[in-house]
Amino acid sequence: MNDSEVKRDLERLKRDCEEAERFANHEWREGILDLLRYVENASPEERRSEEFNRLIWSRKNPIASMPQGELSHNELDQVVGSDELLSWLANMEPLPDNPERRAEVLDSRLSEAVDLVKHLTGGGKRRPAAVTRLLAALFPRDFTSLIASRLLDEFISYFNKRYPTLGIDPKVSDKVSDPEKHRQILKRLDDALGTVPERDLEERVRRMTLPHQLHELWSEEPRPKLQPADDSGEETTPQNIILYGPPGTGKTYTTFQRCVEICDGEENAENMSDEEVRRRYGELVAGERVEFVTFHQSYGYEEFVEGLRPGEDSTGVGFRLVPTDGVLKRIAEHAKRERDLPHVLVIDEINRANISKVMGELVTLLEEDKLEGAPHEIAVTLPHSGKSFTLPKNLYILGTMNTADRSIALIDTALRRRFHFEELPPNPDLLSDDVEGIDLPTVLRTINDRLEWLIDRDHLIGHAWLMGAQTKADVDRVMRRKIIPLIAEYFYDDWEKVHAVLGNTDDFVKGEPLSPPPGIDDVGETRYRWKVQEKFEEGAYERLISGSGQTDAE
Repeated sequence: MNDSEVKRDLERLKRDCEEAERFANHEWREGILDLLRYVENASPEERRSEEFNRLIWSRKNPIASMPQGELSHNELDQVVGSDELLSWLANMEPLPDNPERRAEVLDSRLSEAVDLVKHLTGGGKRRPAAVTRLLAALFPRDFTSLIASRLLDEFISYFNKRYPTLGIDPKVSDKVSDPEKHRQILKRLDDALGTVPERDLEERVRRMTLPHQLHELWSEEPRPKLQPADDSGEETTPQNIILYGPPGTGKTYTTFQRCVEICDGEENAENMSDEEVRRRYGELVAGERVEFVTFHQSYGYEEFVEGLRPGEDSTGVGFRLVPTDGVLKRIAEHAKRERDLPHVLVIDEINRANISKVMGELVTLLEEDKLEGAPHEIAVTLPHSGKSFTLPKNLYILGTMNTADRSIALIDTALRRRFHFEELPPNPDLLSDDVEGIDLPTVLRTINDRLEWLIDRDHLIGHAWLMGAQTKADVDRVMRRKIIPLIAEYFYDDWEKVHAVLGNTDDFVKGEPLSPPPGIDDVGETRYRWKVQEKFEEGAYERLISGSGQTDAE
């Protein structure tokens, strides 16, 4: 490489940083700035207080939001109330000025704190992301807001492709610590934008969050909420979205989060905890701004749009059929009365119903340019009430679809044109890599790789099944009661394939050869009676990963 190529890549990085600024969440930056000022000005006594430690350890630390990697309330109480933690913080020496040595010391402190968290929570999860966020609050010049290791590696991979002469550690391996990765990213930003003045906290926060904005800019499959609404270039949430993926990938929780984002704004929802999201979702439902419905094979137009139900006639003696509003009509009318507020209709399992039967002529209205007040607004006359009906612009439809139940390829073509489809795949990185020696991310990846090979990517296992597992007994219980039965269902009880997915070992399921019963001729084919093992022995998960275990037949 030559100097002109390096200069070209630096200029390109500088331009990309300027472009990424349009993703900047200034309220988020202000929150981080307030935190850093608080930390910087805290006295030694204040740093040992519970208030200080609860803030930098908890979800209220705004540097990163990570719903799946947070300390639980119980874990937070155990950590913050610990004399060991206060002692660890009080004895923390200043960092060296040498950049490489700083990264080494930070890596050591990260490792110490991760082990301390595991110890204080009684052998629970290590919570490295929460610890990294804590260190970022204490040492903001050394960290970006890309707290999760997965995001760091994704960022570095794309960075090296886009700016080849500025390569950030090309190996991106476990041999390179996260603090070193943060250091190298910030060094490249300094090369392109200039070094941050020592006391300029505002620019430090901007530099800390810029990689997050660059990651959004580079994403090959950006979240569909960033869509040009019109010639003004403003960005808006798509009117209709379907979240799809195999079982256990967090589709239901994601709908709660999206409802809050749509109704309250993404900036307000971004830093909410799981509990806060669920509480706010409940408030939106109670306020009739969100309706939730589950489609099924018997669900019809009458329940969804409008139907006829028995009601008293004018004499009060007999009955007559009267038009009754369905869930879509109810929330649409409510949205029209509150035009300045977004409303959301959540349709769970949207692919389980006959879409043409359920939606009827309303399918036409789902197109964004056919909405009320849009350039090509369309009104339909409802068959039972005879009233004119339109869909308002402030009504959003959010569907979920379980791909293992019915393939996305079978979804109604008319519906496909009118919805943005967003995949929620399994994310093994959200699982602990050490549950009493079990590497859960690798176990899940191995199972899913085999399922994708033997069936397809629609029939995988989601990470949510194992999110709560903290002991081997927990993992065994989920495997025995949920994952193995689901795999058997995928293969229509073809247990030889179930056996193959689990590593072709007898650790989890075992086949016992059967002898032909009286009156049945032996056709020369060995048949088996399969059963799930009552106990999964030590090392079973390692053998599942390697596929190296021995079966009785061998």
